[in-house]
Amino acid sequence: MERVTSLVSLARRNVAVDSVVCLICGMEEETAEHLFNSCRFAQEIWGKVTNWCRVPDFFAFSIRDLLEAYKYALLPKDKAKVFHAICLTTLWCIWRARNEAVFEGKPVRLESVFGEIKGLSFLWVQNRAKKPSLSWNDWTRFDFGE
Repeated sequence: MERVTSLVSLARRNVAVDSVVCLICGMEEETAEHLFNSCRFAQEIWGKVTNWCRVPDFFAFSIRDLLEAYKYALLPKDKAKVFHAICLTTLWCIWRARNEAVFEGKPVRLESVFGEIKGLSFLWVQNRAKKPSLSWNDWTRFDFGE
């Protein structure tokens, strides 16, 4: 619904922006759909996430598809919930990386963002999903009991 304050949505609200081109890839206009779905960077991140979580690669046509990806991930129920948390963390980390690029001029690095996804989602799952015995080694292999 373009509620995310992307460069295009800001321009539509008559906010002065230098350009509406995505600062991460520099190839298309920065809409929410582009930022989270079709940006080359986002696609590479989602590829790393699905590979890590042993989920078949998927192509999301919308942000809603990303939010519902866990339903079609072919994972046991507990792991599907964890995968959902990872998807939410991924969206958050992409947004943070974009904001750091926009407001602080920081370069967006694939491995840094992916590392942040793993670290933040580990903390969220360990503390919110009643998995206090979850180890970092098991987490990084996405290998833990249901």
